[in-house]
Amino acid sequence: MPDFKLVPGSSGQVWALSVVEGSILCGHDRGLFQLSDNSFIPLREGEGVLAISPFGDRQLLTGSYNGISLFRQTADRWTFVKKIPPVQGACDQLLPVTKETLWLNLPNFGIIRARLDENQQITGQKIFPVRSFAGELPQLRQDSDTLKVITQTAAYRYQAATDTFVATARPPTMQEIANPLPGTYQPIVLNENYSFVPVHNGFALKNTDLATQPSVAGPLVIRSVSAFNNDTTNLVGSGQEIPSRLNNIRIHFIAPQQEHATYQYRLENHTDGWSTWSAQPHVDYVNLPEGSYTFRVKAKVGQEVIPEQSVSFSIACPWYRTSWAYVGYALSFVALLYLSHLWQGYKLRQRQQEIQVAQVESRRLEAAAAAQEDLLKRYSMLEEALGEIKNQLRSKTIELARKAKENDEKGRVLQALKEKMNALEGQVSVPKFQFSQLSRILANYADSEDDSFTIQLEELHQNFFAKLNEKYPELTNYDQRLCAYLKSGLTTREIAELMNVLPSSVNVSRSRLRKKLALEPKEDLYKFLNSLK
Repeated sequence: MPDFKLVPGSSGQVWALSVVEGSILCGHDRGLFQLSDNSFIPLREGEGVLAISPFGDRQLLTGSYNGISLFRQTADRWTFVKKIPPVQGACDQLLPVTKETLWLNLPNFGIIRARLDENQQITGQKIFPVRSFAGELPQLRQDSDTLKVITQTAAYRYQAATDTFVATARPPTMQEIANPLPGTYQPIVLNENYSFVPVHNGFALKNTDLATQPSVAGPLVIRSVSAFNNDTTNLVGSGQEIPSRLNNIRIHFIAPQQEHATYQYRLENHTDGWSTWSAQPHVDYVNLPEGSYTFRVKAKVGQEVIPEQSVSFSIACPWYRTSWAYVGYALSFVALLYLSHLWQGYKLRQRQQEIQVAQVESRRLEAAAAAQEDLLKRYSMLEEALGEIKNQLRSKTIELARKAKENDEKGRVLQALKEKMNALEGQVSVPKFQFSQLSRILANYADSEDDSFTIQLEELHQNFFAKLNEKYPELTNYDQRLCAYLKSGLTTREIAELMNVLPSSVNVSRSRLRKKLALEPKEDLYKFLNSLK
């Protein structure tokens, strides 16, 4: 493949190339650029530039997508000066005749002759509408001193005397050049031997020195190799390594100036054999794996086979399959083993600590369980002792009650004796002081018995009666004795027997006692009496 290389940064539509004052200038769809040492230097970005023309000393004019502009050279760089009104719209041809006269071609509008003053301002203009010319795509041409307009079907020359265009003979068409670009009616002369013609799939060079001879198919050309993905497209040079992310390849090829050429191709290291013959001048290979490839293509015009052309390229390994990646994997594996070892050691130490903590906790729980069991045993012993004390208290209370009952019976007997003695005191011949002495003995014995019962009950219930009298002084001795019996846990039947009354009387006495103590209906009398300290 010819050694063509894309100038970095020049991707896009190039409308014009011109050498002005030793500078290579490029009209691009992004603006005006200068080529220098394989660099694409922006002079003015923005509107696309369609035409470039020198204009006087160290000056040039450009036709853009919207009007014309003036540039001036300072040192080795061209700088933008101004836009020249009132021209608006796309201008694809600039033809300065003199410093005062400028011809402009505005596609789909017409031809304009503009008058300029010394400040490059348009002072007057005449418009020759596009409808004034037969045919389409009118183009300006300067032949010696004659200005012409050539269309697809006609030609016109300018008459200065009448300031009009008149029909003239159209130059012969370039029949030997196939598929020239629309609007290309004559070759662009490069020098005395060669002319240049842009065509739809490239360009053609015409050698005027060669004698007329039968047409021979030219060499097959691989026009471009591009690598792409969804976001990026890059041109690829012969032998270039392509990043794995751009592993989709598109290859364009052409047999120049051949209308009915067919092509056959193969990609070594990817396809097994040659493709079938096809008129399609390009091919795509999608998602190629890493490796080295050689693309071969050959063309056929009629029965003549044009020798094949080839281009080689390679697809780089994805980063995760490179040598450095495998080194990284190995280091990561070693690091993972080391970290795993550290983790296992950490987990082992943590487990040992947990076991130690569990052992300490187990011993603590065992000690707590033993202590609790000891407390339960002590509590059980205390419960048993308390039950025994309660039983003793109950027995002692019953014993005291029975004794009190006996004392009551003795008291009644003594009272009967006293009454009998009082009745006999005047009837029997016994000295009076002796009756008085017997009466005092009987009274002292009765008081002594009552006091001993109360003292013994007080000792048995530890100040219970004192507390009861302090809070409820209105209680009678009967009420206090009933409280002592109830506090000791005696049943109604046992209380009735000890107090020598009916059980129903005990129930009535209990109800009266609850009212005296101001207890609520749901309040337990037994618990209340035992709560008094």
